[in-house]
Order: sequence, then structure tokens, then C-alpha cells
Amino acid sequence: MTEIKRLVERLKRTYETSDPFELCEYLDITPLMVPLPARIRGFFNRMQGYGFIYINDALPERERTIVCGHELGHALLHTQLNSMFILSFTYLVQSKLENEADYFCACLLLEEADDYYREYGLTTLAQIAQLTGFDERVVALRYEELAE
Repeated sequence: MTEIKRLVERLKRTYETSDPFELCEYLDITPLMVPLPARIRGFFNRMQGYGFIYINDALPERERTIVCGHELGHALLHTQLNSMFILSFTYLVQSKLENEADYFCACLLLEEADDYYREYGLTTLAQIAQLTGFDERVVALRYEELAE
């Protein structure tokens, strides 16, 4: 996970942003808001050398940002993997890949949670999750890293 954190820090420093949509622009990855089934929040796919992040257009804005950050993690960490192929034709355990993409997203977007924690005196991961819009499991990934 240390390598993921370093990658995120390098991206933030190089491009002076933690906004995943801005990073997509710099990295030539196209985010697309598209109608998707409710159970699918988004996915990353690479076709003929071009990267695309598909985001469910029914999601609220904050959740779209989180999904974009997560899928950007897949785009940068799992560049040669095609999620649709993996889901359809393999028995690969995806939890490791999903945890890595979640951790990438948490490092990218949860820096603000440190401020919330101090400013609002939040004491639980559930409170931070509720305030930031992140799943509590993703918040826990970030705070486990901070405790190390």
C-alpha cells in the first residue's frame, strides 16, 4: 500500500490537484457519465490504448467523484486488466484489486477528512464516512494507514 500512497502523492504534487476528473484530463483518460444499471456505479475499460471511466449518471455529484477516484485507481494500478473480462470470464478474486483501488481513492480524496476530524471533533469512522460520503470501509483503509 505504500507504493499506492507514493503514487497518489506524486500525482498531487505533479498536477497540483486531487480532483480525479482533473487528473483524468492530465492523464488522457476520458470519464463518461452514462446510464448504467443501478447496481453498477462505474467501471474502467481500456480500448485500443485509450482509457475510459464509465460513471453511472444517476449518482449524486459527490459519489461520482468518489467513483471516478476509485476507477482512476484501477486505470493506474491495474493498467493491463479489463474489468469486464475479469467479471465475465475468470475466477480471479477481485477483492485485492478493489481494495487497492479503494485505498488509492481514499489517499486521493480523504485528505480533507483529517481536517474534518480535527475541526468537527469527529470520533468515529462512521461519522467521517457520513460527512465525506465515503463508505466506512474505505475510510477505515485511510485511517489504518495514518495509524501506521
